Amino acid sequence: MEETALLEGIGLTKGGIKVYFALLELGPSTTGEIIKKAKVSRSKVYEMLERLIDKGLVSFVIKENTKYFEAADPEHILHYVQREKSLLEEKEEELRKVLPALKEKQHFGRVPQTATVYEGIKGIKTMYSDVIYALKKRSKITCLCQN
Repeated sequence: MEETALLEGIGLTKGGIKVYFALLELGPSTTGEIIKKAKVSRSKVYEMLERLIDKGLVSFVIKENTKYFEAADPEHILHYVQREKSLLEEKEEELRKVLPALKEKQHFGRVPQTATVYEGIKGIKTMYSDVIYALKKRSKITCLCQN
């Protein structure tokens, strides 16, 4: 299911997604109803609900000493992504400030690395990024390929 993969990509767990989808279909529900619909374990449902509440995707009310959980409008997923994006941008800016100090630590008392091994798709992307960066600096690139 496309929605599930997309929601996993923004940080929701499979169980959390099941709970959110169940709540979208059920409307305000108790944990018992959620467990039956989402087919998740009783021991994990409260943890999943708490995470969804923290993300702003689920809310609850207490009626007659019973908690009823409800999924937030799916538009809130966009708000959540925008908040996460803002937080990442802030962290990126902070990282840019400390990057020179980190680079200094890398070079302090260490022999430079002469080879790097890349694995998988992410490794290939990293290698490509490193090559582009090195070409921009007009560095010499030596590549040893092995079949």
